[in-house]
Amino acid sequence: MKIIILLSTIFLIATNSSAQKNKIFRNMSFTNKEGKWFNTEGFQVNDKTITVKLNSKTKANNSPSLNGELINKNILGYADIKVPQKVDVFEFAELLQKNTAIESIDINTFGEYVISPNDQAISNQWYLNKIGMPSAWNISVGSNCVIVAIIDSGTDWKHNDLGIGSDNYQNVYINHGEDSWTNPNDPNTGNHLDDDGNGLADDWKGWNFSNNSNDSRGTFYHGTHVAGIVSAKTNNTIGIAGIAGGSNSQGVKLLPICIGLNNPDASVIDDAIIYAVNKGVKIIQLSLAVNQTNAIDAAIQFAINNGVTVIAASGNSNTSVAYPANNSNVISVGATDQNDYKAPFSNYGSNLTIAAPGVGIYSTQLNNTYNSSDGTSFASPIVSGVVALMLSINPSMTPAQIKDALITTADKVGGYNYINGRSNELGYGRLNAYAAVNSAKNINTNISGPDQFCATATYTIPNLSLGQNVTWSIAPSNISLIAVSNNQVTVTPSQGTGLATLTATINSDCGTKQVQKLIIVGIPDHLLNVLEYQGILQESVFYSNWSYSFETKAIDPNGLSPHYLYDFAPTASYIWRIIYKGAYGNDTIYNLGTYGSQDNASFYFDLIGTYDIVLDIINNNCSQSRSFTRTITVQDTFGYIVSPNPSSNNITIQPLSSSTNKTTAKPVEIQEVELVNKMGVVSYRQKFNKGSTTAILSVNALPNDLYVLRIFDGKIWHSHKVLVQH
Repeated sequence: MKIIILLSTIFLIATNSSAQKNKIFRNMSFTNKEGKWFNTEGFQVNDKTITVKLNSKTKANNSPSLNGELINKNILGYADIKVPQKVDVFEFAELLQKNTAIESIDINTFGEYVISPNDQAISNQWYLNKIGMPSAWNISVGSNCVIVAIIDSGTDWKHNDLGIGSDNYQNVYINHGEDSWTNPNDPNTGNHLDDDGNGLADDWKGWNFSNNSNDSRGTFYHGTHVAGIVSAKTNNTIGIAGIAGGSNSQGVKLLPICIGLNNPDASVIDDAIIYAVNKGVKIIQLSLAVNQTNAIDAAIQFAINNGVTVIAASGNSNTSVAYPANNSNVISVGATDQNDYKAPFSNYGSNLTIAAPGVGIYSTQLNNTYNSSDGTSFASPIVSGVVALMLSINPSMTPAQIKDALITTADKVGGYNYINGRSNELGYGRLNAYAAVNSAKNINTNISGPDQFCATATYTIPNLSLGQNVTWSIAPSNISLIAVSNNQVTVTPSQGTGLATLTATINSDCGTKQVQKLIIVGIPDHLLNVLEYQGILQESVFYSNWSYSFETKAIDPNGLSPHYLYDFAPTASYIWRIIYKGAYGNDTIYNLGTYGSQDNASFYFDLIGTYDIVLDIINNNCSQSRSFTRTITVQDTFGYIVSPNPSSNNITIQPLSSSTNKTTAKPVEIQEVELVNKMGVVSYRQKFNKGSTTAILSVNALPNDLYVLRIFDGKIWHSHKVLVQH
């Protein structure tokens, strides 16, 4: 009822607003010229349609329908509302602000296609060699699994170099969800039904948002010119070579979308973008300039969130970058001439991403014709074509990765001052097609998420395109996947902790790609090894009446080094214990408590038998308690005489006269000897012939240090401390 009263009020106003010369709305200034409103950029206001953002709490049946004047509402909550006849658009907007169901209001304008007069004849497609296209085509000529939306004045899909010609194939996107037209070149021959349920009947070859019809061709050459640059059929004996037009076969697909004939209508651009995203496009090409609106910004963000790259022309007024190219999510493209200078008309500044040739660009036009034209309108589709090639070989690239690749591979031309890699005139430089396409081969899709977690963690493949789906797997089996939802998964340990490999398999029309991430489930104390005795990991035989030190070490998961000091949690407490398990009964015979350090502890063995060396860690990084054990065997005595000890020159090793190998009852041999320093590094190693019972080691070249002498008798290793002291 409020809506009806509001409209009644509007009709009673009988406004004289049109007599005013100036108006301010949303901090934007507008001027009235001969009964028409214009913004400060010279764009004429669309006085027939206002775009509003509906409050998220407003239910669909309570939306401000305005007595049936609601034109349409998109999935992002923006609605286009028809301005009542004889009602000023600003008066209408101001009254709408009083409606609690409305969150924001945009005044739309009719913009302009980014075009400059073609006042110079240029050789056909001179720009191909300039940007390195022949080399780029050696990598990719374009895949028909990549779709580019040409949101423009319409595209002549009957053109022989775009649609079905004598070569009997086409680069125009066909919506197979709709019933085909009886005559493929006549939109009126459809079944007039919305077969795919998207609200648009017979949109077999795109859609015309300007007149709400399924004929997306239009009557202005601009969109056809843009489309041909991107993907005119290549190597088909006729016409021109599109950047991503294939090679005598299907190339990148073109989705034609008309949003106005001679002027693009800002009120429908958001709907056109959403439509393109829902059709599964990978690139949206915007060769136009309009006023900024919240609705268009939201639609661009929607595209980016769905993995769609948006590319726009910077503008042709030799001033700062125009909207929507100045949106931070958009790749903005300026124009260069044949000498790699900024084209005189090209907009520039801090919002410019990159430049491409934009003077004398030869391409398709209406009715099977061709011509040259100037403008950033025709520089930006060159970039779109190159991006289409990049996605043809690496369909999982995100918009951010694409933008970064273009930036890092651009040529610093023109002699301009490039500060921190960019210039005011050309952004990060002029497009290098070969370098950009080549870089795409080596760009990997990443799984986003923590490298380590305790209980659960969520991992994501960012910026998936519509039509892409992900299947997840993890190894080993003690790790579980929960809450799987296409590009996102939650991981939790079902038992224990450890290293795990998370795998995402990305499936799309362009093929399958696997992405992996190595993660640590739980804290890294599964790597802890308290079995280390002075750098020796494997030795397990010790001798009575000796003191031995045990250290907390971890094994490097990357294998870069055998071990390193283990890092404890700052809040962790610890207890070292030794448990005797020999012939005299089992008991904890030594408890260090918190004495000594967490890194090491020393134990004295005065009984022969088996011992467990235990380290208890309380409250680790995941608020858990863990215990680590090393079992050792202590034998009666060391079976060798080592002299002199300390030594400065030679060390002589001989078995005790009573020592025998218990397995064979033969005298103990000396087959191999090594000296290990405190860092666990073998400083000396020597092998002896079978049957040797005496060994002489020359240690005069070794630095002063305490070493572990290790002797191999053919069966086991024996250890003993020796001191080298010169």
